[in-house]
Amino acid sequence: MKHREKRRMVGIQASTAEGFAEAFNNTIQNLGTDHYEIVWNLGQGHCCYLIVNVSESVPENLKDEYELRGDIHYCHECPYLEPQRDMRQKYTTCICGRTTPTSEACLKFYQEMERGTLIPR
Repeated sequence: MKHREKRRMVGIQASTAEGFAEAFNNTIQNLGTDHYEIVWNLGQGHCCYLIVNVSESVPENLKDEYELRGDIHYCHECPYLEPQRDMRQKYTTCICGRTTPTSEACLKFYQEMERGTLIPR
C-alpha cells in the first residue's frame, strides 16, 4: 500500500471578530488533525488560511483494498495452511511459503476469496 501526503488549504474569513472566532474554532474542530499551519492575511481584515497535511492510503492490490475496508484475514483462516505437527517450531508451511498462523494472509488468499474458490475457516 502506498501512503501519500497532500497539502490542503482551508480559508477562513468573516466580517466581524466574533464571527471570525466562531468560524475559526469550528474549522479547527472539524479538521480531524492537530497538524496544521496558520497563515494570517491581515490585509483582508478577519482572514487566515490553514495549510493542512492530509495522508492518503492508495491500495496497490486486492489485499490492500480489503485492508482499507477493515476486512483483515490471517493465515489460520486459510485451508492451505498445513497443521503444525511439531509444536517446538514457530513456523509452518503453506503453498505460498513459510508462515505462522497469526501472520496476515497472503495475496493469493484474497484473490481466491474474491473469486469464490476459497472460504475462510
